Amino acid sequence: ERARQFTDSVFKAEIFRLLEEHKGKVEVHPDRKPGSVLATLIAEDKRFRDGGVSTMIAETRTFVQAGFETTAHSLAFAMGMMAERPDLAQSMASLGDKLLDGDYYDTDRVSKALEEANLVKNFFQEALRLYPLAPSLGGECTADIIIESKGTKYGLPKGTNVVFPNMTLQRQVSNPDEIDPGRWDVKSKSQEPFLHTFQNGAHSCPGKPLSMLEGHVFLLLAATQFEFSFASERTTCVEYEDNLLLRPKNGMP
Repeated sequence: ERARQFTDSVFKAEIFRLLEEHKGKVEVHPDRKPGSVLATLIAEDKRFRDGGVSTMIAETRTFVQAGFETTAHSLAFAMGMMAERPDLAQSMASLGDKLLDGDYYDTDRVSKALEEANLVKNFFQEALRLYPLAPSLGGECTADIIIESKGTKYGLPKGTNVVFPNMTLQRQVSNPDEIDPGRWDVKSKSQEPFLHTFQNGAHSCPGKPLSMLEGHVFLLLAATQFEFSFASERTTCVEYEDNLLLRPKNGMP
């Protein structure tokens, strides 16, 4: 709690400074780099400003948590999954060999290869589904909400704290613990498995597109150039530790 209070005080001071800069009351800080996420949201998203400072602080907490090596951890899990499923790893390697033909540093070629590398993208989706960095995410109802499920209605009054258990919600599929990239080969987004790793709706993570692109590119290149196996023969599947954030046990395979 003390750590949260301290970080919130840092966020609050920075947000007040950004609001003053936006209103033209102070000069833009010389250390402010172009493309600042918070500065952009304050300048261009009226809803973000209208939410008030408390909402901005809550969003900033999410930015910091979600940006803490999210992609790196997801890729570490993906590498463990390749050790667990060498057949899929070999399929991705063969696909990468075919699409790249050894030309790993031509950005145009890599970009074009990704358009045809659905297996790689789907494999990364499975890594996000099975091992979300944040196994649960919280929220607060800003209005009274009625949820109906199987004919029963549940009321959530304004101010109710809600927890989304991502590890559970993202396993509401057939054979939930199985690594199956094919489950993402569907005709529409509505048919895809539920994925809440980056949150959804108005509060979805603005860094999601970059994180996904990084994951796809790295996984394509890694699968093409490397083989993965567990350090111990006694380990046959991915293991993890839950210390607020989900992390691969003993690091990468």
